[in-house]
Amino acid sequence: EDASRKRFHPWLAVGEITAINLFVWTWDRVLANKEWARVGPDSWKENLNTGFVWDADGFLTNQFAHPYHGSLYFTAARDNGVPYLATLPFTLFGSAQWELFAENEPPSVNDLLNTSVGGMAMGEALYRLSSLVLDTEARGGERFVRELTAAAMSPVRGFNRVVRGDVTRQEPTPTEWRPRDLSIWGTVGYLKLGDGQPLIWGED
Repeated sequence: EDASRKRFHPWLAVGEITAINLFVWTWDRVLANKEWARVGPDSWKENLNTGFVWDADGFLTNQFAHPYHGSLYFTAARDNGVPYLATLPFTLFGSAQWELFAENEPPSVNDLLNTSVGGMAMGEALYRLSSLVLDTEARGGERFVRELTAAAMSPVRGFNRVVRGDVTRQEPTPTEWRPRDLSIWGTVGYLKLGDGQPLIWGED
């Protein structure tokens, strides 16, 4: 079994998830100067009183940015020994923490779902892809490139590997990192929003 998964550290995962939110919020508030990132006790109280609503953010925000953000929470749990299905409470925690305390806009139920469940799906895919790239028996330039590429795919895992010293440790590559079969599938589609009008009208 993957040695990093043998070490079960749920509280370390919670700490990493909180650190991820603090880092992203600081970036949005201080460097990007986002208006919605101006939060404090008043906005926290308002969000808690309002509860979760349904937002109408753009497709890329809801269906890519939120799942990717959730994948960071997922990896923090997964790379600290939490089994796949047990990561859901951790991604829910990270998403709720962000929705309630890192934005001055009402918390969104669709963001909560896209970040938590979507984060599990995207996070596991990126985690497994990074495993395909990693080779713990490689050395020198090849090892560096492999570690860097895997970290680009799964940043939290890459950070943890540096902190744990895994990036330079020589050991047999876990067998489950190399599946016997690999399949790829994809879908394409078209959506027209007509608001009940004839199909000639509406937004593509």
